[in-house]
Amino acid sequence: MATESTRFEDRILETVKWCQERKDPPLIWGMEVSKCVKEAGLGVPSTELGQVLVSNLCFTNNNPSLWKFIDQAISSGLLSSIQILSLLSSRYKFDSPHHINFYIYVLALVEFNA
Repeated sequence: MATESTRFEDRILETVKWCQERKDPPLIWGMEVSKCVKEAGLGVPSTELGQVLVSNLCFTNNNPSLWKFIDQAISSGLLSSIQILSLLSSRYKFDSPHHINFYIYVLALVEFNA
């Protein structure tokens, strides 16, 4: 029997995959994922969503559209920039200039929002 968190995680992963396959822009991803968060009864910014995105997607599904979506989700308030920064700091190996730039961008968001 699947737990609530497992169902939420599966739903998010399915939604993101579906948006990628349709080549939707990040704004549409945000709207679709926001529906999942709302259906799960979670508030925003969603720590659960941040955990799912960074732990599952940033490592296994590493592509520019995902990073653009995370940027959109932070900008729209769906994710907390400080949480994403802490998750990236502790888990992510920055193997390309794009990833380093994104990390610095999130760091700047935290700095200016503090």
